[in-house]
Amino acid sequence: MVTIAEIFSEDKNGLVRTYDSNTALISPALINKIRPSHINVPVNSNNTSAPLFSLYISPSSGLRKAEPLAVSWNSGNHIALVPNQNFLSSFKLIPRLTSDVTVWDDLSRPRYDIIENKPLSKYEFPHYSPAFVKIHADYLNEYLIFRKKAAVKIFQDIRDVEINEDILTLLAGKKYFIHETKQYEVRINKLSHKENIARIEINGFQVLFNGTDLEEEPNESLPMGHYWKGIEGLVTEHRARHELPFQYVFVSDDVLGKYEEDDDFEVWPESGGVRYGIHWAVSDCERVGKNTIRIELKKLYEGTPWEVISLWNKFSIDPSTINPNEENIVEKAERLIRKYFIFGKLLSDVVNKICDFDTCPAQLIGLEGKSVEYHGLTQHPDIKPITNHVNPDVFSQSQFITRCKFLNALISENLQERQLRKVVQKLGFPDDEIKSFRSLKLLDLVLLN
Repeated sequence: MVTIAEIFSEDKNGLVRTYDSNTALISPALINKIRPSHINVPVNSNNTSAPLFSLYISPSSGLRKAEPLAVSWNSGNHIALVPNQNFLSSFKLIPRLTSDVTVWDDLSRPRYDIIENKPLSKYEFPHYSPAFVKIHADYLNEYLIFRKKAAVKIFQDIRDVEINEDILTLLAGKKYFIHETKQYEVRINKLSHKENIARIEINGFQVLFNGTDLEEEPNESLPMGHYWKGIEGLVTEHRARHELPFQYVFVSDDVLGKYEEDDDFEVWPESGGVRYGIHWAVSDCERVGKNTIRIELKKLYEGTPWEVISLWNKFSIDPSTINPNEENIVEKAERLIRKYFIFGKLLSDVVNKICDFDTCPAQLIGLEGKSVEYHGLTQHPDIKPITNHVNPDVFSQSQFITRCKFLNALISENLQERQLRKVVQKLGFPDDEIKSFRSLKLLDLVLLN
């Protein structure tokens, strides 16, 4: 994160320091024309019905009304400091409120915490409460390249200090001292109302991004692409879409670990595909063997974000290592569920015959087979967790316990205690003996008798 604007005060040894900064977008050619002594950090506004915000950096054209990356305004003793809407709208960032700050997310990818903003500073003499705007460096650089601008952070740092021999030497008997370098202007004033205290004011600038890489010619000999196991040469977007029709690549289903526990994504366990809302999807997939997903290469490079393709590429597998006859985790889960439905049917038949009940399987095991099958086995909230991928090489004890909990939620917690208790009572067990029994113990009594 790059802090592009902030204001705060702090006490050091009983003396106050106040820091104020913002970042301007300017032409890279104007950097050498900045004069620290002319820098004015507060944002200017023309105060019309359509306010135009600007920063004054130096008298040169292009620096008198520089575009700020953060805009601000005062109302009484309050200062608002917020990101420039041009930046927000360029990436279509969406705000999210937390207890302390407002964060802005890029939901199209998704990437979170692109901007952190504490928007309000309150002035109570002589202190300003902290306010700031921080931007993720990747997005800032991308924005500057798009705008063909340099980012220059300007600041004013004012602090009171005790006068020592060095300050006395600089003052040389005068009330003030001024010195300007290429990037800084230093002012020292002896305070008349505070004995032995001086105020140091530093105005300066720092180039965050000077735009030099904008001048570099793109290297056409190094096209952007990926190396996939089983395919010779670099696969670029053009090659994937126009030169490799009906070509498939294979990845480990470990790639699904990023998506299975995140509600922002929809995972199709049967195929191994993933969808992120209306933004993108890795589809045209098929599970092969125990832990492999086959993907059509052309479809993968059509509309899928580059960072998503790069992530899946990291899990590339050589097709010669795949055993297509092995059973994958989804097939295992579906086999278990269908046997559970058979168990429920047999249990209800036995109960109805012995107890003269008219009980359907769902009244005993909590799942209605035809309904679950109709909507999709892996879409049921109790079934889907047990279809999540398993990597036996890194399957920890905690992961094993978590999966056991999912199985317990599916099998044990769906057993219908009330109906099972009626069955046990019909079999002749006294209420005082079974009152503390729950579904599993009640089922045990049914099966043993």
